[in-house]
Amino acid sequence: MSSFFETPHSRIAYTDSGPPGAHAILLLHGFPLSSGVFDVLLPELTSTFRVIAPDMPGFGQSSTVGPFSMTSVARDCAALMTSLKIGSFAAAGLSMGGYVALEMAASFRDLLSHLILIDTKASADDETARDNRDSFVRVVREKGGRAIVDLMMPKMLAPISNQLAVHPREQELRDIMQQISPLTIEYASCAMRDRRDFTALLSSMGLKTQVIVGEHDAI
Repeated sequence: MSSFFETPHSRIAYTDSGPPGAHAILLLHGFPLSSGVFDVLLPELTSTFRVIAPDMPGFGQSSTVGPFSMTSVARDCAALMTSLKIGSFAAAGLSMGGYVALEMAASFRDLLSHLILIDTKASADDETARDNRDSFVRVVREKGGRAIVDLMMPKMLAPISNQLAVHPREQELRDIMQQISPLTIEYASCAMRDRRDFTALLSSMGLKTQVIVGEHDAI
């Protein structure tokens, strides 16, 4: 069951599970998903770690009163972890969540013990990527959120055996994505487009870091 953390501009839903005294992991989901994407991992992770999994503003059960940035989301996550009296923790970010984790490493380094970057990148968007974000905004304004789900789904899952007509997690991911409002998709697309470049940070942040990428991941 989710708990909620109030900020001046958002209401953050999060789950907090695992042994209270164990080392903590903050799980940061990708776009356009929610913390529910990590549910399949929780039984294994929580046998060893305390796991905090928030929904970013406007995603899942969280809400937002207006646009946000990767910086503001990182600030909200740092405030959440501080409110839970967690001294240090590993920040693990998937795709968009990786941008937030990198922002936390830049702005809240003293809170982090480890950094885990999953299918993400440290560089800012180049001109082509920025144009693609703007195209997403136009599509969601003209056709709604379901059009974004249809655009994203082919890139979300690895190819499956010919014996399977549908990937076993496809409907689960569709259900998560279809809950996201068009306005949140627009806010997130702009926030990712305008994030800063963290490449120079990588050699100086002094954090134990793990980089994970799926062999068949299209994004």
